[in-house]
Amino acid sequence: MVYKLDLSAFVLTVSDNISWRFYILISVLITLQLAIRSFRFKFLFNHMFKDRFFLRESFILTGASFFIAMITPNKLGDTARGFFFKSRGTEITAITLIEYVFDTLILVGIAFFGVMFIYRDYLTVFLLAFAVALIALIISLCLLKYNKLRKVVGRFDCYQKIGDRLKLVKSHFKASVRSKFVLLTGFVFSCLFHAIYFYIFYMILHQLGAEISLVDALFSSAVGMFIGSLTFVPMGMGIRDVSTYGLLCCVGVGPEIIISSVVIMRSLSIPLMLTSSICYFIAINFFHKKTEMFID
Repeated sequence: MVYKLDLSAFVLTVSDNISWRFYILISVLITLQLAIRSFRFKFLFNHMFKDRFFLRESFILTGASFFIAMITPNKLGDTARGFFFKSRGTEITAITLIEYVFDTLILVGIAFFGVMFIYRDYLTVFLLAFAVALIALIISLCLLKYNKLRKVVGRFDCYQKIGDRLKLVKSHFKASVRSKFVLLTGFVFSCLFHAIYFYIFYMILHQLGAEISLVDALFSSAVGMFIGSLTFVPMGMGIRDVSTYGLLCCVGVGPEIIISSVVIMRSLSIPLMLTSSICYFIAINFFHKKTEMFID
């Protein structure tokens, strides 16, 4: 279905259904994701390394990496956390990888069930994408298991330190996977993190007048996010939106409501961007000083 955006109709739809009070509420809720991610990182790091990583430090670090993640493909910027606090870079990177695995598995799991039960026309594409991702994961695990990356890196003397750090990250990652606390805490906080996003999307659709169940809104948003992440376009810009539009059309939501909801969701990136950018500029100075103090 092709829909031509009518700007006047869009403005009328939004102004009639979305109040400033409601918009401020969902802006606060979307920013709450950073706080939840900060708590998750703090709990996992402190448990794994028996250290005191304070909530303020965790929030600054999480927000800074989130800022980079919003402008890089498939949130690859999450791995930048280790660069902000180099003296604990390997430990931070290991926890970040654990978090990334949880976030990815939950999103893929929701998208898989959505395709299986509602959007069967997308099943072939989804299974193909899943197979490619699975093959890539198996290759990565084999490289780590048999130290192939270390052997390649070890041929270059100037990169020997990188090989040593990769081995240390691998060791921390394995220890994290074996921890029941890490698995349970990571899963719970990851579910909570995604639940906020999906429920905000459902609230917007409902506020705009869409007669849609929470399950349909959940699956439509999750499958759209999954398809957007496969393109490696930062934030799935455009691809996620078009996919979500088509999926919501399949469950009977009107085009004007879908367009309005997608634009509103995209606009919520602004408070996230502002908050995380502040964390980024604070982190540049804050963790640089922390690293110097740690070395001294």
